[in-house]
Amino acid sequence: MGRTAWVLPTALIIAIASYLFFGVVPSHEEGGSAAASPHLSGTSSVRPVDSVVHASGSVSKAGMHTGPSRPNAVAPGTNTHSADAGAPVVLLPSLVGNPQRPPGRPSKAALPAMALLHLPSRLPAVTIHVPILMYHHVSSAPPATELNYGLTVTDQDFTAQLSYLRDHGYHTVTELQVFDALYRHKPLPAKPVMLTFDDGYLDNYTDALPILLRFHARGEFNIISAYVGTTLGVNSYMTWPQLQKLVAAGMDIGSHTVDHQDLGTLSEDKIRFELRDSRNVLQQKLHVSVQWLAYPSGQPFASESAGAQQLLLTLLPQYGYVGALLDGPITTSLQNAQTPYQLARIRVSGGESLADYIASLSA
Repeated sequence: MGRTAWVLPTALIIAIASYLFFGVVPSHEEGGSAAASPHLSGTSSVRPVDSVVHASGSVSKAGMHTGPSRPNAVAPGTNTHSADAGAPVVLLPSLVGNPQRPPGRPSKAALPAMALLHLPSRLPAVTIHVPILMYHHVSSAPPATELNYGLTVTDQDFTAQLSYLRDHGYHTVTELQVFDALYRHKPLPAKPVMLTFDDGYLDNYTDALPILLRFHARGEFNIISAYVGTTLGVNSYMTWPQLQKLVAAGMDIGSHTVDHQDLGTLSEDKIRFELRDSRNVLQQKLHVSVQWLAYPSGQPFASESAGAQQLLLTLLPQYGYVGALLDGPITTSLQNAQTPYQLARIRVSGGESLADYIASLSA
């Protein structure tokens, strides 16, 4: 009887240990063989866990958010998005929500996975002719200021410009088509032209979008993330629902930073914040990849130091950008695959004649 009392606790202990360590209770059939456990049979029942790239740029396992990771500094000119190097993504800090909060405060929200572009490790010697036109306001309302006059193309002029493009065989192209032509050897349609709109003004939705759709044209809209849904002075900006409709209509979205500051005058930490937070907020709110930047006022490339320019060239790939748009001093339709962060644009000004517009296409 004493022997029986000893056997029962031992069996119980073995069962508990098996459950804790292997997740199963050992079978006592056929002499208690452990072959009944899938963990010991040579084929595990545990499914492998895949990595997921989120809209914020972070990587998680089975949907579990890993938290922020500050990108490591890289040497100037180093491309951190090399598919050849076996590192398909850069780990980006996830900042979403209030874009005005300081750098370093992470978000706990995991974002949907999405496809991301990556620059090749060796940038090819490729050039293409694509006029990238830069608009701001499109509106027939009288401009409120002299500055806005120069930034405002009337509905009538915009319609005339798109009519000319259509009637003369031009095709509006997207960010992806330009990227593919530069880095994937994919052909562009005849007479390609890219239409870009800076700042995210409300009239881009109320005036520009209907005209674009009438001509079956595509556009790329560079959004100041902290200005969405606000009115500042005489300018009102698109709301998130309006931007979502823009995306649904097939338009591209780019970053124009958090609050449109001169990137050439900011500290490195503040530049990191501007690049990181604007992109992450736009991706979280709109559920699209945002990998192009338009420099506010073209700076630091319009007129500032080589050192400030090099800092941007170093930081942009760390935060997932594959292209960036200038605003001067270069005015050309020639785009160079070896300078992805210096893609030239041609400004379309308010009051510009159709003849001047046509001439700019062959700049």
